[in-house]
Amino acid sequence: MEASNKSSFRVRPPPLTHSNMRLHPYLLFTALPLVLFLSTSASGETPTEKGSNHKHSPGNSTRLAKTAEPGTESQPSGRKKRKKKKQPQKKPIAPQDYAQWEQMNMGNRKMSHDGQWLTFDIRRVDGKSSLHLHRINDGKSKEQQVYSQGESPVFSNDSKWLSVTIGKSPEEKKKAKESKKPAGPGTTIHLRSLIGGKTTEFKNVVTLAFSHDSRFAAIEVIGKAPPPRPGSPPAKPSKALLVRDLKTGEDTTFGNVTRFAWSGKGALLALVIDSPSISNSLQLFDPGKALLKTLDSHDQDYVSLVWRKDSFDLAAARQMKFGDKEDISHALLTFRDLDNPLPSKGQTTYDQSKDHSFPQDHYLTSSLSWSPEGHALYCTLKK
Repeated sequence: MEASNKSSFRVRPPPLTHSNMRLHPYLLFTALPLVLFLSTSASGETPTEKGSNHKHSPGNSTRLAKTAEPGTESQPSGRKKRKKKKQPQKKPIAPQDYAQWEQMNMGNRKMSHDGQWLTFDIRRVDGKSSLHLHRINDGKSKEQQVYSQGESPVFSNDSKWLSVTIGKSPEEKKKAKESKKPAGPGTTIHLRSLIGGKTTEFKNVVTLAFSHDSRFAAIEVIGKAPPPRPGSPPAKPSKALLVRDLKTGEDTTFGNVTRFAWSGKGALLALVIDSPSISNSLQLFDPGKALLKTLDSHDQDYVSLVWRKDSFDLAAARQMKFGDKEDISHALLTFRDLDNPLPSKGQTTYDQSKDHSFPQDHYLTSSLSWSPEGHALYCTLKK
């Protein structure tokens, strides 16, 4: 028996490398479209989650959601599209309606010093206006009075008095324009007590000013013109100054007053009285004591009165003699401590014509102002 010397052995194929990997030409061309299909998926396709073992097969694929066509909106199922309601056509604004439009005027919005009273002005397109007075209490306001055509409200420093100027209505203005007559002198002012509510009316008023301590009011009134004389031009209406005691209602009247000013403290009144037949005089009136005294008199006019703040010091400018073609210069006057009942010893006068160092081609204007401490008086110098 013959022994077999054959031994079996296995040949291992070489490892796959890029050099020995080969595909059959048919497999090469069939694999290429598959690679291209997997790398370029269509838009809207959901890729397979990482870690999933599902193979890409028609049975495991998910249908793509149907996209809406351009220009159409997707509507939820079961809902009906709402129809837009037709808005009624707005009517145009009529002229009579447009004339009733109102707006608030910020210029006449004032508040009293204690913060308990407020005024504001409402104006309409047709020219009518109304000034409203409100009382403020615990953060709430309540209307107290409405002034038709009211304007320029002024509160006293103690917040107990209010003055309101009453203007002319559009009808009154139109009537005066058609009549071609000059407007009447002055305006109408209502003086109201904010404590009792009593109102006093003054007509033909130029201006009203409260004293610093709110005890008095100076009211400049235009009177009637005297009858014209034959061969002479019509005379101008005269002016009068009423100084009213607000507590008692008593008046003190001064005639031919050209200007006046309350002191910046207390209640002293400086006033200029024009007396053409005699001279002009600068006077001081103390209504609390009913005392009147003359500070200065001259044939030239006094054109400026300036009190120093929180004091009884007064400055005035008095015109100097000048020719027809000359600039008007002024002499400067100061008065100290006018509340002192004794004769004033602090009066000084500066006359540029007596000052040799003053430039000859310059002059002083009537624009005056005090330094805060009262050590100097400033004036504008012009050439």
